[in-house]
Amino acid sequence: MPKKETGKVLKARVDAVLEAEEGEDGVKVMALNPGLIILGLLRPGMDGFEVHRWIKEDQSTFHINIIVITGYDSPENRNRIIVIEAGYIPKPFDGEILF
Repeated sequence: MPKKETGKVLKARVDAVLEAEEGEDGVKVMALNPGLIILGLLRPGMDGFEVHRWIKEDQSTFHINIIVITGYDSPENRNRIIVIEAGYIPKPFDGEILF
């Protein structure tokens, strides 16, 4: 499911959805204290692993749940995601899996 489609599915079911194109923009969203972050691995600038590390190292955001969605499903990426204890959904996927 393309990113735009994922956003449409979420917006139809959730009170508020904020989107960030780049990792650095996602870090700025942390000031809003979201309950869940759906994170892509390959982002311009700061990659998903860097964003995850930044979130988990900050005492004010470490509690936020993170689900990683990626089209780069590989044993290496799966293992890295398991190590960081994030949820994982490989692309393509049915948007209903989020609910």
